[in-house]
Order: sequence, then C-alpha cells, then structure tokens
Amino acid sequence: MFTSRLLRPGVANPPLQTPNYITCLRTSNPCRSYSTPAASHVASLPHRHLLRLSGPDTQKFLHSLTTANILTFSGCLLHTAFLSPQGRVLFDTFIYPRGDNEYLLETDRPVELLQHLKRYKMRSKFTMEAVGDISVRATWGSGVPTTAAEFADPRAEGFGLREVIEAPATEDQEALKSYKLHRILHGLPEGAEEIIPGSALPMESNFDLSKGGIDFRKGCYVGQELTIRTKHTGVVRKRVVPVQLYREGEEVPGELSFAERDFGKIEGGSNIKKVDGKGRPVGRWLTGVGNMGLALVRLEGMTDVKLPGGEEGGLPRWQGEEFAVQDTGVRVKAFVTERMRNYIDGGH
Repeated sequence: MFTSRLLRPGVANPPLQTPNYITCLRTSNPCRSYSTPAASHVASLPHRHLLRLSGPDTQKFLHSLTTANILTFSGCLLHTAFLSPQGRVLFDTFIYPRGDNEYLLETDRPVELLQHLKRYKMRSKFTMEAVGDISVRATWGSGVPTTAAEFADPRAEGFGLREVIEAPATEDQEALKSYKLHRILHGLPEGAEEIIPGSALPMESNFDLSKGGIDFRKGCYVGQELTIRTKHTGVVRKRVVPVQLYREGEEVPGELSFAERDFGKIEGGSNIKKVDGKGRPVGRWLTGVGNMGLALVRLEGMTDVKLPGGEEGGLPRWQGEEFAVQDTGVRVKAFVTERMRNYIDGGH
C-alpha cells in the first residue's frame, strides 16, 4: 500500500511531498528547474498526439486563442486551454517551442483541435499538420534519461518532465497506470475524460495553478470575458481534487492512501451526494485508479477550505458528513493538496 501524507482533511497540511521524494539540483535554465521523487518512472503517452504549427503568424494566432500569454513565451513548456466563446474548456493543451515561429501542440483530440484551429485561421500565415513520427512521454524521478527536448511539467513543481521523443509511442498499461496515479496524487486532471469539453471551466480544472496556464492581464482571446470576470468578481467554489473511495462501515480515510481495490464500474460524471441522499450534489466523479480518483467538488461542501464570503465560525459544512457516489453506495473522501490550499489562502 502506498500512503501519501500530502493531503489531510481538516488539519494543517505538511509541505507538499510524498515518501522518498528528494529535491534535485536546479539547472541554470529556469524552464527546467524542478523537484522530483527519488524513484524513476517513464511512461509513453500513446493517447496524447502532436500537431505542428509553423509560420510567421503562429505566435500571434495562438496568443489570440489560448489562456496563456504566448507573446511573452520564454521557451518553456506551457499547459494552457482553448476555450469556447462562452469560456468553457474545449481542449487542454501543452505547447512546446520548436524554434522561430514553430510550436508543437499536444492534445488527446488532434482531429477536433485541427478543425477548431482551421475555423479561426482565415488568412493567417502559417501551416498546421498532425505529426505521427514523434511522441510524448512523461518522466518523473531521478536517474531518468535526459534529452534536449525535455521540459519541466508546469502544472505542479516536482511533478516531473514531459519529453518529445523522436519515435512512435509505445503501449505499456502499467506505466500509464502509474502516470495516472501520479497525476491523481497531485490533483492534475488531463484530457477530455477529466476536463469535459464544453462544460469544464478553466479555473475549476486548475489551469490557474499551472505556471503560465492563465494570464489574467493579457489582451483579448476567445472565452476571455467569463474567465476574467470570475477572477475579479467571483469565487471559484468548485475544483478538481484527489478523492479516496471506501466502503460503508470502514473508517473514513484520514490521509490519501492507495490500494488496489475493486469498487466496480463508476461512470464518469456520476454525482456525489451526502449518504442520506438529501440536498443537491456536492461533487462529480471524473476518473480513478484502484481506490483513488479525481472529482470536481464543492470545496466548502466536501473539504475544510474556507472561501471568501463563506461560512464564518462553527464547524465546516462537511464536518461529520459522509458522501457517496450516487446509486453505488461507494463512499468518497475529498482531499486538498498543499499547493491548492496555499494558492487559495493567498487570495486566489
């Protein structure tokens, strides 16, 4: 069993770390500064695909469509979103610099993203194409092989590297499972299964926690209005967080602890409610591995996080309550990463 002391509900959390994590020597390139766990892991990502955009208008074009500031792009890897005009996420995308006016876009839906880009291209001077002879892999831990194409994953410090490999992707289900579990521990949703196209909001999906993921001071881009209004006049009451499953009668988990357990098929999008079934849903199940998963939850409904304008004094709303995935009886406990807690406590 793997136990993480990253995430404790209702108490002050220790610094973000997992067992055997070490801090690696920081390189002179700020884009490649990172902290990594002691054990080495490599996962080829065959479900992630690459598009190549190249030409004099590429940078300006991407700047007008994504939540990141591409004009001040420093050569680091970016994790950003393409939004609908209504401000909903259509694609979560990594953008890799490849020299002057050339970028690689990583996505899990290449055909749909190409169609989206063509809709806005008009007379812009650049070309775009799907690339099939290279692939993406995720690496985390010390001692992994390094290449000139490596980038620190910007979504969370210490998460690891993302690399472009001059070879086709390979299938390794155990490696993919380890990568997914690694993401869950850090509270990082990825792909259309976890960031629902046309439904998810960028800040609820934690793009604002990613380094450079959302630039709230840049000029106009598609979907900007709702994003900026939420930032300056609203409160983000729901976010994607790690959760742990358990059975009725078992002790409520006090810390996130992974175990290979079978809870049956839980459909993505299933509502999470109080076990008595009363009240509105307080969360929505997204995906999982074993007894751990990701869910979009109401922070004040399922965690001890206090938001501006929330309840003052007394017990947190979740205190003493248990929650379950609707129509399954499977209990759910939500956790907040230290990174997210510090971000929210800092007034974000």
